[in-house]
Amino acid sequence: MNDLLISVIIPVYMAEKFLHRCVNSVLNQTYQNFEIILINDGSKDKSGMICDEYAKKDKRIKVIHQENQGVSAARNKGLDMAQGEWIYFLDSDDYISPKSFELLMSVQKENDYDIVASGHCSVQGKQCIVKSKNWEKLTDFEIIKKKYFLMEYANFCTGKLIRKSLWDHIRFPVGVISEDMYACARLFLAAKKACVIPDPLYFYTSENVNSLANGARISSLVNAKYGNFFAWRDREILAKKYMPAFVEICRKTVVVNAIRALMMNAGVHVIDEEKCNEMIVYVKNNKDVVVSTKENWQRSILINDRAIVLKIVGILNKYALIYRSVVRKIKFAHISKNKGSF
Repeated sequence: MNDLLISVIIPVYMAEKFLHRCVNSVLNQTYQNFEIILINDGSKDKSGMICDEYAKKDKRIKVIHQENQGVSAARNKGLDMAQGEWIYFLDSDDYISPKSFELLMSVQKENDYDIVASGHCSVQGKQCIVKSKNWEKLTDFEIIKKKYFLMEYANFCTGKLIRKSLWDHIRFPVGVISEDMYACARLFLAAKKACVIPDPLYFYTSENVNSLANGARISSLVNAKYGNFFAWRDREILAKKYMPAFVEICRKTVVVNAIRALMMNAGVHVIDEEKCNEMIVYVKNNKDVVVSTKENWQRSILINDRAIVLKIVGILNKYALIYRSVVRKIKFAHISKNKGSF
């Protein structure tokens, strides 16, 4: 067989309602030279059993069961096990078009690209919204790097065919949300050539209430803000070395995310003290960064340690977060109840 092997890495957590659709979308590919690595990350539902059933039916499917460590640890485990020349990440509540691998590999061979990123759809109930409908095929690598570095393209590691060798010195940060942002910037800096195609081959869903991406839990909402700070702080470091024109953009974004994370955390105390101190030090050391009037006022509260004001703001934020969490739970429960297939 001349077709190169694709390692499909699927972290699985509490996804029994969606796992069959996800795995079957891979098994039904027109390009059949792949292995599927299912990492059951401590699921308490029937996800682990479903994974084992698939492994019994198809030798290309490997299953790992581990205690819950988060999506980063699960993906890293998949990378350690992968035997393919190519890596493809797929989340267990999402799915892909039957010709995804065939088209991605065909485009890759056009110019020996290190990364081929496809377009994508957002599935909301019975609606499929094409998020990449205004895209054009893009092969200019400098423009592609800029778009991903500045988040003009979403920094998901899913939906991309990625040369395995790019992962030799890159892993996802464990225990940090926004892990994709961290890894994506480093991948495109490590690559030499890439291509973006508009074809909507990847289907993101909002059906799984257990997904961190849905932000239905207060802890997820708050930790995501720290994750953004973490990822943009790393991006600033990379910019200083590889893309100096974007250092100031990164620095401002780091400051803004630190302020937002600290203010959001004030009433719920989800982020640990070490991380909070890390953000406060950064904000204090970058007081010259120009931010909005509101953010400047919040920065002043943090820098001057105005405990009473911060406590009041924290209480208000707490109830705002509770309301936001309840609304999201209702929204995603409704979407899950009315889900459709495409």
